[in-house]
Amino acid sequence: MSLFSLARIKIGSLVRIVHQPDRDRGYVKSARDERRLGNGLMGITIAEHDSHGLCYQVRLPSLAVITYDREELEVMPSSTAEKRKA
Repeated sequence: MSLFSLARIKIGSLVRIVHQPDRDRGYVKSARDERRLGNGLMGITIAEHDSHGLCYQVRLPSLAVITYDREELEVMPSSTAEKRKA
């Protein structure tokens, strides 16, 4: 367990996905396959869940929605998000 916890991510934030395969344990095979597809991509957080640990649903550019643990998401600077909206 970490000595610190990462801050919650605001819904609507632009994030970069850094998939960590060791976090796939609780997912069915089809979800594990889907989670690998997002590695390195950027997406927008659209929902948060905290029933079994903090995780977020992320909408990718392909419009796929995939769930990732908080530790797998890197929040991008707001200026990057503004550029993507333009």
